[in-house]
Amino acid sequence: MSDFNHYKVAYVITGKVFNETPLRVGLGKAEQLGSPTDLPVIKMRISEGKEIPYIPGSSLKGVFRSYVEKIAAAIYGLESIHSPFDSKRAESEYEDNRICAVCGIFGSTKLASHVIVKDAFPLSNTALMLKPGIGINRDFGGVQPGIGPFVEEYVPSGLEWSFGMNILNINLEDKQGEDPRPGLLKQLISSLRKGELQVGGRKSVGSGIITLKELKTLKRFINPSGEFSEIEVNI
Repeated sequence: MSDFNHYKVAYVITGKVFNETPLRVGLGKAEQLGSPTDLPVIKMRISEGKEIPYIPGSSLKGVFRSYVEKIAAAIYGLESIHSPFDSKRAESEYEDNRICAVCGIFGSTKLASHVIVKDAFPLSNTALMLKPGIGINRDFGGVQPGIGPFVEEYVPSGLEWSFGMNILNINLEDKQGEDPRPGLLKQLISSLRKGELQVGGRKSVGSGIITLKELKTLKRFINPSGEFSEIEVNI
């Protein structure tokens, strides 16, 4: 799985992500005086005085890894997965050349990722929404002193975002079944298309449900003449 010294195959996956429910990828507490919200969403400045919300590729990749870890644990057992920051386990697997399937996709402290997930940007303009909130005491069911009231910023439901993911040296068309990674990635993509994943905060109240649409997959490989070829494939 540590095969970055040569080029075998790459897949370029593009499409659109649609947030079915309000979404917030938070920036933290606002420091700007007079801001209408205490908890803004993360934004990128695209021109002087203009900012747009976006979904960092790192946020999407974290959601994807967490989901694939759950699938791998269900199939291969809990002992088959570990934290990407478990350096001892990662080093042991690397030295023994028995890297777990999840690290073989998303990387670890000893292995680079085979997957690149790009930042997602809105494909149209949208007005952000504000939602008031309070902290609830779990024991008494009332307002928790010192937590709130506060105002959170959300991206309203119904917005389409760009989506891009590149996969290097994992053969998604593998029919042998010896490598578990293609199956895990295809299950991830299938779940994305069904709207089974969430990104951002407030997941427990249904925020951040996303659906992948208009999926297009290009396969890039080196043909016998030594040139790059590209064909569209279904996964």
